[in-house]
Amino acid sequence: MKPSRILTVPPSARVVHKPGFGTTKLAWSLLLALGLGFAIPSTQAQALVETGGSFAPNNLATMPGATAFAQDSIGVPFDIAKLNDGLYGNGNAWIAGSDFSFFGISFNTTVSIGALAFGRDNTGVMTDRTLGNHFLVEYTTTPNPDAGTRDSLWLPLTDFDYTVNPPGDSSVRHLYTLGFNLDVTGIRVRNNPLPIQTGDQGNLVGDYAAIDEFELYSAVPEPGIDALIALGLAAMGLYPFFRWSKAAACAGRV
Repeated sequence: MKPSRILTVPPSARVVHKPGFGTTKLAWSLLLALGLGFAIPSTQAQALVETGGSFAPNNLATMPGATAFAQDSIGVPFDIAKLNDGLYGNGNAWIAGSDFSFFGISFNTTVSIGALAFGRDNTGVMTDRTLGNHFLVEYTTTPNPDAGTRDSLWLPLTDFDYTVNPPGDSSVRHLYTLGFNLDVTGIRVRNNPLPIQTGDQGNLVGDYAAIDEFELYSAVPEPGIDALIALGLAAMGLYPFFRWSKAAACAGRV
């Protein structure tokens, strides 16, 4: 009979138990995986994340080197510079000078865009010049783009349709995430409106689109692990238990 062979486990393969780790971490990992399926939407789709509200930190459209441009305007006080002057309201709005106009922001360097916001009048006073518009968002990587940059250098990015199914409170600011980040040197928004709308709420012939502020942002950083767990458990109704368990683990009782 051959003697039994003693197997040795190399140090690199040994499992070392750490207080507060092991089964507790495994349990929370499973709950996290389950909960996040309910709590976190896909990051691969455009989404409306805020109606109204105000400027978020690090608005790229107002940073040094960012310049507003447009095809035209109806003139002072609704001139092109109002697109990114950092102020809301009709008196600080750009108003197009034609039905099929465009507006945008140019950068003197490459920036990463992951979200954008715009509205007709975020103070809620003016609600005209909104319904009937169809905004086609385009981007370019051409250095220092402006209103004269060739159409062929602008590539389609997304669109916002205020004709058939506009968002609620359509005249105020709406903040959208793109679902991804994109390196650009400029963003341009072309309007392709319905030709005639009824009433003063539509984009009538001669009632051109108005934008009181055009904002651009990089994507919001992803939350840390505790925030992710909290999101998942909140969807499952278990967040209070998570807080107790985390405190118990820190005290060495788990």
